[in-house]
Formats: sequence, C-alpha cells, structure tokens
Amino acid sequence: MSDIEDTVQAEEGDRLASLLSLCPRYIVVPPNPPDGIAFAMTGDCQDWDQLTYWHSGISNCKPGIWRAEIKRIPGAHDGDADYEACLRWVADLDDDTELDFGASLDEWQAWEQMFKDKFDGSLEWDSGIIWKHGGTYYDDGGIFNVISTAYLTHEAAAKVLGDDYNEDEYDGYLEMITLNDNPINEEDSQRNYGFTLGGLHFGQDSIGGPPAIALAEKDGQVVAIKLWSDDAEIEEGTPLEKQPGQLVF
Repeated sequence: MSDIEDTVQAEEGDRLASLLSLCPRYIVVPPNPPDGIAFAMTGDCQDWDQLTYWHSGISNCKPGIWRAEIKRIPGAHDGDADYEACLRWVADLDDDTELDFGASLDEWQAWEQMFKDKFDGSLEWDSGIIWKHGGTYYDDGGIFNVISTAYLTHEAAAKVLGDDYNEDEYDGYLEMITLNDNPINEEDSQRNYGFTLGGLHFGQDSIGGPPAIALAEKDGQVVAIKLWSDDAEIEEGTPLEKQPGQLVF
C-alpha cells in the first residue's frame, strides 16, 4: 500500500470529501476526550448516541498524535487473518503538533507531512509495553470503525465542514466518516483502503465477522491498538499468542 503521494485538489464546497480522500494517517487524541472515550468502535453511524452508547469504545488512551497503519500478513490466505491494522501513539500534543480542524487542506496536508517525515518507516516498540486481549467486536455487517472521538463531535464537524456546516449536516458528517463514502478514483480507493478520517475501518461480512482487538499499555495508559480479522469466531479467552493474527507490527 502506497503512502499519500499527491496534493489533494479540493473542489469548492467539497472540503469533507477532499479530507476523506487525503485520509490522514496521523490522528489527534485529546487529553479529555468526549465522554472519556478516546476511540469509538462503531459501525455506520448518524448520531452521537450510536457512537457512544450503542457500541463500545476504548478509554484511558495516551493523549497525543497517533499513527494509523495497515499491513498485509505475508503468506496468509485471504479472509484468514490476512491483514492487521494498528493505531499507535507517536508524539505528545504541544503548540507544534496540535491540529486545528479548521485548517486549510494545504495546511492539513503539511501537518501530515511533518509527521510522515519524522515517523514513517519502521518504529520500534518501547520497553515496558504490555499487550492484553481487548476482546472482539460484532456489528451487523458493513463497516467496523475505530475512530478518535476528537473527530466526531459537533465542534469538529463545524470546523471540518467550514462554511457548509449547520446542525442538520452533523448526521451526514458522521455517516460520511463511518462509511468512508467519498467520491474518489480507483487508485485512491486502493491507497486509502482501511483508512478514514480520524482512524481505521474494516469491511465485514454479512453477519459481522469479528475483528479481534489487542491493547498495549504502558505506565497505566493505552498506547496502541491492534486489530485483525478472521473468518472463524475468536474466543474471548484465547491467549494473544494463539490468535490467528501474527502481531507483525
């Protein structure tokens, strides 16, 4: 899967679609996320209740900049834990790293490039990280998302949509992000497969084949989330080393 290559050309009045096409790989997690939920785990949603009450979330995550990654697992059969997704903390929030969601598309992309230059490529895991089973997730088919809730509030929607925003647009904003339903070409679709604004998504089968979830903790905070999917149901008590995913990150 290739990295972001070309500057996104924004069409007038189509700011959200352009940002979805950019699909930033670097994500903001605030120190005080809404309802204490740093990452929402959800399917296709149109309102906040669906994000925070109908489905679960991941709390106690280290604030800062997180990187989203997706990797194919060498030698795995299609549908048999053939790829993994990872969200991992890489930097603290400060005046240089904070992102204004109202920034222009060029400014947003320059912010992204700053982290690509510093963190793209191989990253070693810090010592002292402890991995634990984070369970499995079921959704009734369609899309499974892990998205920083910083991107899902009314305030975020107003900044991302800019002049096009009104209260009636919020439901559509959530639906666009959780479906990653942006009008981009086939090359962009392949490049952005598995990514959406603020996080990652998995395609699921018609009965909601569950991704397995692993959480990494350090100093009492979650610093990484790994997910992989398999055709077979994954039991809650299965040790990490016996899961089908190879934890290649």
